[in-house]
Amino acid sequence: MRRLRHHPITFLNVRENPKKIKFVLDRAFTRFFPNRENDAHSATAMSLPLRPPHSAMTLKPLCVDELENQLSKYGSLKRLYFYHHQLTTVFRNTMFGPEGRPQHCCAWLSVASSFPECASSVVPEEVTKIGRDAVLYVESLVESIMGGLEDLINILDSEGGFGSLETQLLPEQAANLMNLTSRISVLQQNPQKWHSVFSYQAMRAILKMINLSNVSHSKLIVQLEAAMQRLTNLCSIMNDMEPICVLHHVFVLREYMRDYNLGNFKRRLLTVLKIDNDFQRPSVLVSLIRRHTAIVHLAEQHVSKDLTHGIWEILLTETFCGPLSSLHLFEKPAEQHTGSATEAFCFKSTRPVGGYFAQSVTALRELKAFVHIFGTYGVDRLDKMIREHTAALLNCIDTSLRANHENLEAVARSVHSSDKTEIEANIKQIVIMDTIVGFCIQAG
Repeated sequence: MRRLRHHPITFLNVRENPKKIKFVLDRAFTRFFPNRENDAHSATAMSLPLRPPHSAMTLKPLCVDELENQLSKYGSLKRLYFYHHQLTTVFRNTMFGPEGRPQHCCAWLSVASSFPECASSVVPEEVTKIGRDAVLYVESLVESIMGGLEDLINILDSEGGFGSLETQLLPEQAANLMNLTSRISVLQQNPQKWHSVFSYQAMRAILKMINLSNVSHSKLIVQLEAAMQRLTNLCSIMNDMEPICVLHHVFVLREYMRDYNLGNFKRRLLTVLKIDNDFQRPSVLVSLIRRHTAIVHLAEQHVSKDLTHGIWEILLTETFCGPLSSLHLFEKPAEQHTGSATEAFCFKSTRPVGGYFAQSVTALRELKAFVHIFGTYGVDRLDKMIREHTAALLNCIDTSLRANHENLEAVARSVHSSDKTEIEANIKQIVIMDTIVGFCIQAG
């Protein structure tokens, strides 16, 4: 090993010196992930020998550019293709671990563009196979990154995240806390400005609005700060990454991030509509949408994409009941049915006993919240559906009364009758008709 360190080995083909190449890559992996020595799962998955802990402690993690220089004596990053399965495992264990480094892990995506260079031009099948492996490698890593991004957002947008702060803070205080944390993430990128403009004591002064004497509250704040820091770091890194070109495929993480964010918002919107067998009250739904939108705004500060506009497009799409072309959106998918959220929210209750969830739009406070969520398109849809259901209700009552026309006439004739038996029979008919009309009203 000493002789190998002092006399670099030059190779052109992995088939010539596989053991020597493996030694170089093992050494590079160990330097790049010095904290993985104690992770038995990672070591087993990689199946690579690791350096002793005492020597690894003296090394710092390398970026991909430094790793390229490290391997330039022996080969290049394209040789990592032969370890792409281990790369995927190390990526997942490292990025989302307690000490995850997204700025290092995301950089491994750019390695895939050099994988096809390992293919021999003499063997056409090898070009296809390596290219396919490179594309699958990128897709797998992108899926893991976006899954982690969604998990971070969903953790913050949960009852254990910012939802728990709502029970401890007033809305104005919670807004100040979120703005403060976003300022911290921006200022930390400039250390001099960070120390001169904002201090740790200033941050703690705001957090004292919560009863931090409770240990659980203090831990909650620390966890939320860590999650927000990871979210902003991940968004910044993905926004700054260059497009990844693998053969004829181009991967732009900014576009993936926008699509996944908006898709996650739509799924959560349709999920929070229902609670058990009923629908969420509009006032509560407004609070949930605002909370999620605030988290998206935090991520949007580090992304060169207009996520807010996409959120409003989703709300319009889920609200509007006419053709989508009338909304003048940037993207106009054909044959897309819209208005599902409004229709489900208004009159599609799943309660076992009949009846529509009309209380959500009859109370003034709830009606204002409904208008705030769905806007004028939702109000038009609501007005149309109310007219349709009111007409159906009146038609049902009218049909019931017409079916009992003879009984009603008999009751009218017996009003001034002195026959006790006839009066009792007519009273029973009135009770029956009252029950029928009551069922009609309950169903409507």
